[in-house]
Amino acid sequence: MRLKVSPKTAIHKIDALVQEGADMLTWFSEAYDEVEEEVKAERKEKEEAREREAIENEPGVIDVKMPFGVSMSVPNTRKMLMPKLYMPTDSMFTEATEAGEEGMKKLQEHFHDWLNRTETALQNIFMDFTPVYSYLNSYGEHYTPKHITFGSDDGFQEFINTKREIQAKTNTLIGFYNMLVGNIRSPLFYLSDKDIICFYDLVCPLTASTNEAELCRCVFEHSIGEKVEMLDVYNHMQGEQEGSLNAEQRKTIANACDGVNRKTRDAFGFPILSKDGVTISLTLPSRVTSTLT
Repeated sequence: MRLKVSPKTAIHKIDALVQEGADMLTWFSEAYDEVEEEVKAERKEKEEAREREAIENEPGVIDVKMPFGVSMSVPNTRKMLMPKLYMPTDSMFTEATEAGEEGMKKLQEHFHDWLNRTETALQNIFMDFTPVYSYLNSYGEHYTPKHITFGSDDGFQEFINTKREIQAKTNTLIGFYNMLVGNIRSPLFYLSDKDIICFYDLVCPLTASTNEAELCRCVFEHSIGEKVEMLDVYNHMQGEQEGSLNAEQRKTIANACDGVNRKTRDAFGFPILSKDGVTISLTLPSRVTSTLT
C-alpha cells in the first residue's frame, strides 16, 4: 500500500485512532453492563409484582373439598399472608433505562464521529482505496443488522452489533499499524504523490513528471538491494514497451540516476541508487544498514 505521508506520521495517526477505539470498547462494555443489570432487575421486580397482584385478586374465602364430599369455606391464607402491594408501572422503571439509553446514544454518536474521522485519516494516509474499503467493511462475527430496543427479549442486539463493529475496525487499524511498523525498518521511502524522497525526517524533493521522478516511482516499488532491470525502468519512465535498449536510451536512464544521486547526496549525504550494466537498485550506506533490525 502506497503512502501519502511518511510511515512515522502514518503510525502516529493510526496509533491514536486505535487508542480511541480501545477506549470506546471499554466505555461500551461498562455502559452495556450497567443497563443490562438495570433491565434484569426491572423485569424481575415486575414479574414478582404480577404474582403478588394475582394473589391479591384471589377471593378472601375459598371452598375446600373435605372427605365424604363435604365442602367447607375457609379463609384464603395466601391472601392473608400477602401484604397489600401496588403493581409497579412502566413509568416507575423508565428513568434508569432512559438514562442508560441516552448514555449509549452518546457513545454511538462518538463511534460514528470516530468512524468518519478514521475514514478521512486513512484517505489522507494511503494513496490506495483498498485500506479505506477494508476498514469500512470490517464487522464483527455474527453481525446482525437489525434494530432491537433496550429491554426487549432479544437483548441489546443493535448495541452488541456496534461493539463488535468497533472491535473489528480497531483490529483492522492494528493490522495497518503492524504493517507500517514492519516497513519502517527501512528509513528510505518515496512519497509518489508529492515526488519527495525521504530518509527518516530528511526530504529530497524532485520535479514532478521528470525522468528522475518517474525512475524513483518505479524503483521504490522494490525493496532496498533488489535489482530492477533497466529495460523495465525505462519502459516505466517513458510509458513504452521496448524489447531492448539502445545506447541513447541507456544514457537517459544513467542521467536520471546521476541526477537523483546528486540530489540525495546533497540532502542526505549519500547516493541512493546503484547501477550496473543492466540493473538499478536502491542502496543505503553500511553505517545505516548496520543499525536496522
